Amino acid sequence: MMHTLQRYSVNTFSLDKMVRDGIAYEISEGIGIYSLVEGYYSEETGIIEKPEMATLMM
Repeated sequence: MMHTLQRYSVNTFSLDKMVRDGIAYEISEGIGIYSLVEGYYSEETGIIEKPEMATLMM
C-alpha cells in the first residue's frame, strides 16, 4: 500500500503543527498516513497555509 501511495506523498517539516492546526489528519489511527483537509493543497505550489476556496458559479 505504501508503495502505491508514494507518488501522492510530500515531505513536510511541520506535520505535528499541521495536525494541531486542523490542516492535516491521520486517515486511520496508528498507521502513520496523513491527509490534508480539503483546500490546503494547490496544484501550483503544493501545501498552503490558508485554504483555497472554490468559486461557486450561480
